[in-house]
Parts: sequence; C-alpha cells; structure tokens
Amino acid sequence: MLKKLLHRHNSVYNRVVEPSGEMLGRYKALVREDTSLGAVKFDWRQQTTEEYFQTRGDTKFHLVHAVHVMYYVEDIQTTLRNMWEQVADDGYMLVAMKSDKGDWGGLRISCGRSSAKVTV
Repeated sequence: MLKKLLHRHNSVYNRVVEPSGEMLGRYKALVREDTSLGAVKFDWRQQTTEEYFQTRGDTKFHLVHAVHVMYYVEDIQTTLRNMWEQVADDGYMLVAMKSDKGDWGGLRISCGRSSAKVTV
C-alpha cells in the first residue's frame, strides 16, 4: 500500500498501531530493508487499539486501515467508529478480515457523518 501511495504523493505519514513488540519489530526490519520507503515517515505505537483511541488526539488521515485486526479488539463497533472518526473528509477506510473468523453479516454501524452497511 505504501508504495502505491508514494506513486501519487511526495511523502506519506504512516502511523502504525501494533500491540505486539515482536510484530512491530518485524515490520520495522522490513521497512529498514526497503529503500523505496525513504519518503515515508513512520510513527510507531506499541499499543492496543483501545489504548491508542484513548490518546489519539484529533489527527485525520486520508487512509485508515485495519487488515486482520478486528479479531483482536474488545468492541468491534466502538473500534470501527473510532477509526471512522479519524478519516479525513476526502479519505478512505479499509477493513479486511477472513470471512470464517466471525459473523459480521448484516452489521450496521452508525459513524456520525453517515451510516455504513458492512458486508462480507
């Protein structure tokens, strides 16, 4: 994703929220090895999503994503709402999860500016 963003933007700010020190370390190692990511400023946060949303501030992002994250959160609706609140007006939110990990069929979430029907 970062390489695709760099094709359109001169620089990218990437805030990484990951509770596992091991996984954060792996990601940092991959970033260090990839010289094409030099224009990306990384903000590393070793926190759970719940901890992050308690201290997040009012920063808005053009892309907010959670790829295989929702399995581990305590409150899916609150987490999705908190994520949505950090999406800039012209931004995007991407959530990906394997369909056999949970039953999200028909989940309706009210996110302030609009409602989103989540389908899997």
